[in-house]
Amino acid sequence: MRVLVLSHMYPSSIDPVFGIFVHKQAKELVKQGCEVRVVSPVPFTPTLLRKLKGRWQRYSQIPREEDLEGIKVYHPRCLSLPRNILLAYSGYLYYAGAKGAIRRIYDSFPFDVIHAHVAVPDGQAAIMAGRAYGRPTVVTFHGQNVYNIPKLNHAWRRMVMSVVRGASRVVVVSTALGNALREYVSDRELLVVSNGYSPGDVSSGSSELASRYRGKRVILSVGYLIPRKAHKYVVMAVAKLLKAHPNIVYVIIGKGDEEQPLKRLVNEMGLQDAVEFIGQVPHRVVMAYLATCDIFALPSWNESFGVVYVEAMAHGRPVVACRGEGIQDVIVDGETGALVEPKDVDSLTNALGKLLDDQAYAMRLGEAGKALVARSFTWQQSAEKLCQLYEELMHGGANGPRA
Repeated sequence: MRVLVLSHMYPSSIDPVFGIFVHKQAKELVKQGCEVRVVSPVPFTPTLLRKLKGRWQRYSQIPREEDLEGIKVYHPRCLSLPRNILLAYSGYLYYAGAKGAIRRIYDSFPFDVIHAHVAVPDGQAAIMAGRAYGRPTVVTFHGQNVYNIPKLNHAWRRMVMSVVRGASRVVVVSTALGNALREYVSDRELLVVSNGYSPGDVSSGSSELASRYRGKRVILSVGYLIPRKAHKYVVMAVAKLLKAHPNIVYVIIGKGDEEQPLKRLVNEMGLQDAVEFIGQVPHRVVMAYLATCDIFALPSWNESFGVVYVEAMAHGRPVVACRGEGIQDVIVDGETGALVEPKDVDSLTNALGKLLDDQAYAMRLGEAGKALVARSFTWQQSAEKLCQLYEELMHGGANGPRA
């Protein structure tokens, strides 16, 4: 079976971490017998912008074609203006930039199904391609296109809804995300296909990290440094816990616009010796940190699933997450992890304090979580569900392709 994946979230040789979860799923599809090609457009960069440091310069450095671990990835250029100008037309601009690459792919690789990740712009483009080539389209919703619906203007909301109704099948990565989307499209069947982890990625740890943190209790967060990832709430909880637990250190992996505000907060609270900013690191290094930490804490909200939670659980680490989010498909409070109220420092402090105080309890949660994700949340299981869906679509089932 030949699968064309459309996703602007996909790793490249310039940014090997961005969208790595989509790549992990694609690799597993290959293991399940699918042939996969990926179209991952990047913004067209005019000569003037290429001279600027930052993301525009990085865009210009991404090759138009590359091979990532055996998967052929195409990076056509699409018009994308700063400050979200023309955002309402992003799906059309995406397809206009990508359709030449899609045509060249189809000539030598007549794909059977198109799978897009996120509704806008990828899902819009996938539906247009599906109509052009008479192929069924699957669109996976990962979160923000759903959680942002109440904030969208009429045109934007109409675009998201057109993708839901135009796709051959809509996939969501968690039950919570599906429930949120059903508020707007109760008449469509939604298939839950959770994200997962690769058992081969689980690390045995790093002797260098073990030496660095010997005698410390490490609380770890991994995620973009943006407000909804809630790093500042963990910083404030650490400040409250230090008196009873002077050997804790809070390690933050990631980059983003909140880095400087977070560092100012750490300085203002006098926590320079208790908080470390690691920045963005390769996936294998993240795995080594997960093997080294004592607790993984990411009490973020509007979280559709969160692959890193499952990866932490695969390392046997107790996980602290927010109640009511997508990860509740995996975490049962007090059994396979700890759930706290969003934006609630006291709730978070209590949960972290209990794990620090009671190591038997922390170990019990970690082991239960590890057993659960090994049983039910691997990329292999995700890919098996998708392969079954593709087969049904090719034979006219699973709602069939929509015109």
